[in-house]
Amino acid sequence: MKVYTVTEITFYLKELLIHDDILSSLTVKGEISNFSESLAGHCYFTLKDSLCQLQCVLFKGVRARLPLPLKEGMQIAAQGRIDIYEKQGRYQLIIDNLRIEGSGELFERFIRLRKKLEAEGLFERSHKKAIPFFPGTIGVVTSPYGAAIRDIITTAGKRNKSVRIILSPVQVQGAEAPLSICAGLKALEKQGEAEVILLARGGGSFEELMPFNDERVARAIFLCSIPVISGVGHETDFTISDMVADLRAPTPTAAAQMAVPDRSEMQKKLSLAERRITSALRNRISQMNIRLQALHSQYFFRHPERRIEMLSQNLDTLCRQMNTSMERFIELRQRGLEELRMKCSAYNPSAILEKGYCIALTQPERTLIRRASELRREQQIQIVFNDGEATLKVKEVIEKR
Repeated sequence: MKVYTVTEITFYLKELLIHDDILSSLTVKGEISNFSESLAGHCYFTLKDSLCQLQCVLFKGVRARLPLPLKEGMQIAAQGRIDIYEKQGRYQLIIDNLRIEGSGELFERFIRLRKKLEAEGLFERSHKKAIPFFPGTIGVVTSPYGAAIRDIITTAGKRNKSVRIILSPVQVQGAEAPLSICAGLKALEKQGEAEVILLARGGGSFEELMPFNDERVARAIFLCSIPVISGVGHETDFTISDMVADLRAPTPTAAAQMAVPDRSEMQKKLSLAERRITSALRNRISQMNIRLQALHSQYFFRHPERRIEMLSQNLDTLCRQMNTSMERFIELRQRGLEELRMKCSAYNPSAILEKGYCIALTQPERTLIRRASELRREQQIQIVFNDGEATLKVKEVIEKR
């Protein structure tokens, strides 16, 4: 009996598929799941129905002709050919064209819930709780049998052996999973020992991750008093739990890395900071010593009594200047006062009367009469002299023409 190599069998099956009339050109209908995009722009996803699934490849050139972007949960009809990817021995559908049939019931439910919770503010950054920098105890809500808990324990142990992990075992798949996850969160919250909670699960299809798109789970995360890091699925997976959680990690391993700082890295950073601080202090002390030596070498520090003598002399000079300025100020003020007194004397009515002038006043108001036109015949007026007063009666008023 001939013994075949893996490569021979793989290429034999590939030839059968290529030359098969049905498989070389067919159209397959199903729902998109596990959608991902490579750096080159090619798309990889699973096309599934209620029973089975088929791996699909959509190359960049074909994708560029599509009118709408593809997304998780879409119902499509894909036209192409069945081929084998030799390196993995996996058959797949190479898509040449497709049309969008719908969005899928699960995806529609996901979109409706996301819009509802977003409108209520459950995704707002203002509600996010701060993740503790160096937690001593970490709670983990996940399956006790999955790879997620093993990855978290391994990663946390490598980064910091002193960290304590408390597992709250839950179901992460199936109809009972949402209530189980809610109970796991509440159990850790009631226990009160965990400083941060990791909600984790490994990768899976869109429907397998549906417990983390459940409204009850979302509200339990939002109401949890302990900060929650969501590490569900792979990097391309995105769930409602990721949006509500205080921090989203692309994988369970990444969640452990976010929650547990690397102790060795922290020690390196502390050592580096210590060296920098020590160096900075030494430089500062050296600079201050140089400055101190420079000050000691100055003249006034070598002969402080001469500094005092100079300052005393400066003080005497300032006192003399101040006295001179004050005397000058008083002199100017006295001179101004004398000028003001002379002006007041010149305008003093008594001085005018002493020169032989007199003042005419009305009777009985004693209002000053300035013009002849203000007088009338037979009017009595009061004449004020320097040495007395006289009452007169006007006989005639003669005005200048």
